[in-house]
Amino acid sequence: YYGTPEGLRVIDMDSGIIRLVKEMYFPDQFVEDLLLEDSIVRVAVMDEDGSVETLFLDAQTGAMRGSVPHGFSLSSDGGWYYASVLEGRLTQMIFGNGASVYQLQTADYWDDGFFLPESHSAVVYHREDENLTLDYYDLSTGRKASALELGEQYPGSFVETQSGMLYFLTYREDCQQVICRWDVSESPTGDDTVYVGPWYTMDAPDEAGLEECRQYADRLGQQYGLEIRIDQEAVEVRPSDYDMTPEYQVPLIREALLQLEEMLSHYPEGFFETALSDMEDSDLTICLVRSLWANPASGSLIDAAGIQYWIDNHCYVALELGDDLEQIFYHEIYHALEPRLLSHSDACYRWDELNPKGFEYDYDYIVNETRDGSAYLEDTTRSFIDTYSMSFPKEDRARVLEYACMDGNADYFTSYTMQKKLLALCEGIREAFGLTDYPEALLWEQYLESPITP
Repeated sequence: YYGTPEGLRVIDMDSGIIRLVKEMYFPDQFVEDLLLEDSIVRVAVMDEDGSVETLFLDAQTGAMRGSVPHGFSLSSDGGWYYASVLEGRLTQMIFGNGASVYQLQTADYWDDGFFLPESHSAVVYHREDENLTLDYYDLSTGRKASALELGEQYPGSFVETQSGMLYFLTYREDCQQVICRWDVSESPTGDDTVYVGPWYTMDAPDEAGLEECRQYADRLGQQYGLEIRIDQEAVEVRPSDYDMTPEYQVPLIREALLQLEEMLSHYPEGFFETALSDMEDSDLTICLVRSLWANPASGSLIDAAGIQYWIDNHCYVALELGDDLEQIFYHEIYHALEPRLLSHSDACYRWDELNPKGFEYDYDYIVNETRDGSAYLEDTTRSFIDTYSMSFPKEDRARVLEYACMDGNADYFTSYTMQKKLLALCEGIREAFGLTDYPEALLWEQYLESPITP
């Protein structure tokens, strides 16, 4: 089987006869594998826009049996199939025999891995302090049967032999390739934990795990005076210009709640109740979701990792679960707090006077995307965190506080203008939230050249 510019073809190696299996016109197409005892052909095709898709075609008739975005890994052996599927931010390792579906759930869900169908096993590799470790899982028992520490190397391709030996390539830091042989029986772990369980999906999630997360979220909410929503509850209330996708995967939600607890701990007691105390029947709700996207006709950015919005007197902050959760949280929480800041302090009344002479905000998110703001971002004369800060005054202030709350951002606050902006926000928050006598430095005050003291 092979791909040609006009479609998928097959050549009979005995007779030499070539026939067209399926007519397809793509800029590029190539055969990746034969599956299910050579009855299905897996073909990767590239569209005009450069996107790659994997097609599953009947090997005899060319009939389409299914398609998935490229990166979906599928193999089969002895009536079992093995698949690695990217679901949200996690790669799920799934295997089954037609009657049942199982999932390999390793201790560290960020680990990468692949199946070894011939021995009904899997290898998962992870890195800690630059050291590579390989874990070998026996899928019949669900246990981690063997482990191998390789040090500072990078994994390559694997081949399994019938003798039970694993051969694989690794790459050293000097790019030297090394062929290794691993006898998994020589490095047992003694780990009795079962890492194979049911396959969880959006329609059939881990209900027990989600309930534990809900209880954790409720405890955090009660402690800090707000509400935290997860799973389907997080997308029940949304603004008119945005849609949201819920996140059901328990490991991601649990990690996000741990991060949220750490971030909330930096705010003084009663801080969030004070933020909304001027409005009757008001509250703050944090919604943890998989994705957010907007209708560009609304004037909102199509891709947004976080948004803050109001429905009546209820304030909502929706956050995508991802690597930037900390940064997005501090940014969107500022938007929720700004009404209190501007109504109970005059520290930011003359905000425009802190900007360079002649500067004007875009007052439009779409226009701002094409702005060249580099003239205002030189280190010694910096006036803004980035070009996005030049869209609206509220985004300027949110960016300043967002970067002030995170580690490693001291260089953004070395200029006179950035110190003045940060000081205005810090003094305003203390005044607006009744913290003028608070004895400790607040998180966002860490880059002030002169500490605020009561």
